[in-house]
Amino acid sequence: MHKSRSRAQGFSNSISPAAPADILEAVTFARRVHIRLLATSGIEGATDGSCMYASIVLSKMVNLYTKRYCAIVRGGDGQGDGGYRDSKGAWHGHYWVEAMDEN
Repeated sequence: MHKSRSRAQGFSNSISPAAPADILEAVTFARRVHIRLLATSGIEGATDGSCMYASIVLSKMVNLYTKRYCAIVRGGDGQGDGGYRDSKGAWHGHYWVEAMDEN
């Protein structure tokens, strides 16, 4: 199973170093699309607060364009239904994608 859990700040490049090429390709392309969408919307230089949208797009891309993987969005709003816990134990809203090899 390959999991990608990114930091609470922005849309990071966090991915398992052992991730297969087709997953890396999907993640790289999804990030480019996401950054362009933000720039087109007048948001440049920061991705904070956009992890849910990026996660939805990436999970759809993985599920549609890879043959072996099933991707699911994980996380929450940080108010009792998941999210990201920082090193001090505080919860923050955050979403990420986990892709599992179906073989």
